[in-house]
Amino acid sequence: MIIEAVISKANPLHMNSKAKFLMLAILILGSFSALLNQTLLNVAIPELSKVFNLDVSTVQWLSTGFIMVNGIVIPITAYLIGKFSTRQLFISAIGLFTIGTIVCATAPSFSFLLIGRLLQAAAATCTNRYFQFVSC
Repeated sequence: MIIEAVISKANPLHMNSKAKFLMLAILILGSFSALLNQTLLNVAIPELSKVFNLDVSTVQWLSTGFIMVNGIVIPITAYLIGKFSTRQLFISAIGLFTIGTIVCATAPSFSFLLIGRLLQAAAATCTNRYFQFVSC
């Protein structure tokens, strides 16, 4: 893709500064949106409670589930990083995050919203771990 076009053909491990900047910008953007999504929903909990006609403690599961999935997925990402390329994993995580966002945006019920939110959580955890792995 774009990054491949600016990578040196002679030695693919050495990237020019434009490719490094582009890769870092993509990683930062993906990780920032995942981190933002973790706390963004908290302000909408009272409104979601009204929309779905549920009490706040039930709607709070959207945040609780997100954090719970984070804890579950962290050790799994360590295994995945050793098994697959970072590029494959990052693209897959962004794809899963997008699917989770679409499920949340079109959710007809609280159950679908929760499922979409949990998909977002799994993807956000992966995205953040990959960013830490690549940027170090």
